[in-house]
Amino acid sequence: MREDMSETVTVNQTINSIYDYTTDEKKYIMWSVGAGTVLGTIPTNWLVVRYGAKWPFLVAGLVSLISTAAIPIAAKSDLLVLLFLRFLQGLAYSTDFAAIGIMTVRWAPLRETAFFIATLTCFTGVASMITNSVTGLICQSSLGWQYAYYLHSFAGLLLFALWAWLYIDDPRETKRISGKELSTIHKNKSAAHLEKNADIPYVDGVVHRQSPGRPRTTSRALDRNILRACRKDPRRTSKDIQVSVTSPNEPVPSRRTIRRRLQVAGLHGLVSLKNRKARVEWAKQHLSWGSQEYAPQYHCRTVKHGGGSVMVWGCFSDTSMGPLKRIVGTMDRYVYEDILKNTMQPWARTNLGRSWVFQQDNDPKHTSGHVANWFRRRRVDLLEWPSQSPDLNPIEHMWEELERRLNRVRASNANQKFAQLEAAWKSIPMTVVKTLLDSMPRRCQAVIDAKGSPTKY
Repeated sequence: MREDMSETVTVNQTINSIYDYTTDEKKYIMWSVGAGTVLGTIPTNWLVVRYGAKWPFLVAGLVSLISTAAIPIAAKSDLLVLLFLRFLQGLAYSTDFAAIGIMTVRWAPLRETAFFIATLTCFTGVASMITNSVTGLICQSSLGWQYAYYLHSFAGLLLFALWAWLYIDDPRETKRISGKELSTIHKNKSAAHLEKNADIPYVDGVVHRQSPGRPRTTSRALDRNILRACRKDPRRTSKDIQVSVTSPNEPVPSRRTIRRRLQVAGLHGLVSLKNRKARVEWAKQHLSWGSQEYAPQYHCRTVKHGGGSVMVWGCFSDTSMGPLKRIVGTMDRYVYEDILKNTMQPWARTNLGRSWVFQQDNDPKHTSGHVANWFRRRRVDLLEWPSQSPDLNPIEHMWEELERRLNRVRASNANQKFAQLEAAWKSIPMTVVKTLLDSMPRRCQAVIDAKGSPTKY
């Protein structure tokens, strides 16, 4: 740039190029990119985790190419404007590695994570080889160095347009991959790998805070041993794993705790051959299911908190959220019948009329002869449901939505906890219900592709 004498300034009878910057000015020009990268790291990471890689990375790319195209003008007019544009370039650059990280989490099978990261992060070296060669040729041509910036901006525009057209944040939302490929991508991944809108505990990552809830009964080392024992022999039961990880230096984890740790890690129990066949057959029969065929849904869930536990029953349909009923004491067939009689049926008659179907899982309380007789006497149509199929039941994700809304809400007693649960339940919009019901064809296809084995859902 300093050799460009098309624009000059005379100082003490010496003619200099206006692009002949001082040592300090060059230092500031270089540092401004670094400043933008450092200051943009946390905000851009938050945006990418919250909204996915597609749109934050696209916006960052547009900011970068506009800044690049404007640099020749800024270099000619004002140093401060040039520094600001360089800062914006650094800010956009800070999005690159956040986007690479989330792309890897969403699209890479766990065993291929290192390969994905290595491939995607080599862009700096590859891009430098290409752009340096092209820039050298342009600078030596009659076009001038300014056209190197213009050309790079135009090339960036084409690439980011291609990005906006091709890239999808969630593999579940594209038809370009098969169910088998999707199963490979999601194998052993937890919900944290698959879902957006995660809250990153930046402060908690560096500041220790006493947990207001019940402390974990297992250490991180014990959690790793539980997962290692399961992966070493997937046929092991929770009781077998309990025996293998028992140590004099650690408290003995309960079988329920072990199952919960495995579930969080995305490791599911073995589905019998009989149930796998039944799941596939059911999925084929309901593959063309629409939300209009999916009537009120039911499930029970225990929500833990520091002062005890609250068990609730809830239902919903494709038209409205149903009631949330608190269960006091032990849930048995008689308590369940009382809920059906005094909570579910009155709500269904008021909101659904006479034409509706009831769905429940195959818990022994739900399939007992006592409850079956109640359904027959009341002439309630039941939807046949395959065993070991929580991945086909959308209400499992409804409970996740409920817990997500109460993630940072604490209660001092069971009554307060239920009041919070009820308020959060009523606040769930019908768009969430529609999304869950619309997922039924995809759930069915995933079960078919997995030949009845557990799916990502």
